[in-house]
Amino acid sequence: MNRRRGFTLLELVIGSTISLAIASIAMGVLLLAHSTQRETQLKNAVTRDAMYVMDMIGGDIGFAGVGVPFGRDVDNFADRLRPAIRVGDERSLAFIGDLPLPNADANGLTVLADMPPGNTASAMAVVSELSMCAPSSGVDAFYDCNSTASSLMALGPIAGSDECNSVRMDARSCPWGLGKWQRDDDSKLLVVMGAPDGRWAQRSVRLGPANGPLPVGVNALVGMGFDGGPVPRGAFAQPRLGATTVATIDRVFYSLEKLTGGACDPGAINCVLLRRQCWGEVFDPSAPGYPFAGAPAVTSSQSPAGCAAPQAGTRWETVASGIESLVFRYFDANGVVLTTPLSAAALATVAAVEADLVISRRIPATERFLKHRLTRRWFLDAGDAFGQQGRH
Repeated sequence: MNRRRGFTLLELVIGSTISLAIASIAMGVLLLAHSTQRETQLKNAVTRDAMYVMDMIGGDIGFAGVGVPFGRDVDNFADRLRPAIRVGDERSLAFIGDLPLPNADANGLTVLADMPPGNTASAMAVVSELSMCAPSSGVDAFYDCNSTASSLMALGPIAGSDECNSVRMDARSCPWGLGKWQRDDDSKLLVVMGAPDGRWAQRSVRLGPANGPLPVGVNALVGMGFDGGPVPRGAFAQPRLGATTVATIDRVFYSLEKLTGGACDPGAINCVLLRRQCWGEVFDPSAPGYPFAGAPAVTSSQSPAGCAAPQAGTRWETVASGIESLVFRYFDANGVVLTTPLSAAALATVAAVEADLVISRRIPATERFLKHRLTRRWFLDAGDAFGQQGRH
């Protein structure tokens, strides 16, 4: 007779113990894998945030000095616009240049095509960045833009109805249609014209019915009239293409602060980087709202002149939080570190800007932090580091 028997109590206890041990090990491995995956994702996020901050700062600094002339104002209304770096501090930075507007992919820098002589000296025509235009014969002749003859993009003839005027602001040859320039309801815009010799003039320009459309056949041109008197023709209407640039000068401010406002204290682990961009009407480069060279740091408790959002600028916007450290350093043309905050004289020698960033994030359910450090340096021709008289 076959006898059947089950597990003994001892065997059950031993088997259960082994099963629990295996389950515990498996659970531990699973939790470790989950924790590792979570930390990896958080590390990638911290790295991505750090690169985002640096890319934004670098993208802005790349426009520092663009369209900003080296010389003096021909109207004796204001002094030099340079240096382009206006405030240089360890935790704050302000500079000027022709930056893209928030709703545009390209900046507003373009080329003066013609400034009519005589009684019409208060008007100008601006070439679109889409095409190249050649001057017609005669000293005082208009520049005709034949985009089919020489063009980066073959636009073909542009009919009079397709030109940039008060009726067709969305024309393909119009900076407003391209999203390049900002205008208010009165079609005003502040532009800075930089002559080949470095001299400059700034005007509030108006595009309206009084100026009228440009003649049929004058392609890819924008006709504008000045508010504030004519511009001396001789300095700007040079008989060669690309002689004079037309820019809309923006001011850009960066400030590292506590979440509750005020300066970010050394040793803090959760500061926030703020940014503000202004393109509104500020005529005098010595005015605090510009700001004047060597001015104190501009923080989010201040509202620069001519920067009311959204018509004339952005509000103070958060670039990133969780910043443990962000230090701006400034170098002259010889690579020597300049002492901060930079004086007005030191600002004129800045040839490179460096940002040293440490950003951190706390690992959930722990007291540990993941950190990422990133340092970048940008070389720029943004001050007067290459000569007080500028380069012509």
